[in-house]
Amino acid sequence: SNLQRHKTLHDNSKWFECKFCLKKYPRKDMMKDHTMAHIRQQIHFECPVLSCNFECLLYSSLANHLNSDHNCCEKRTHATETKDQ
Repeated sequence: SNLQRHKTLHDNSKWFECKFCLKKYPRKDMMKDHTMAHIRQQIHFECPVLSCNFECLLYSSLANHLNSDHNCCEKRTHATETKDQ
């Protein structure tokens, strides 16, 4: 029913995560709509380190790259100079 579906918005027991940006949604259909926006726009993530040209589609891949190649943490606290600076 519509009421049961609406209740899932307020139930924090299970969240569905976007595989591109890790944003979470209370319902699977909401997450799928969001994920399709990434696919339509071909959103990608770029490494913020100046000397690096790494690009990927998944945020988790960027986080792994930063940790393994630049010895940086996921929260973008970099020991090296970044493109934004």
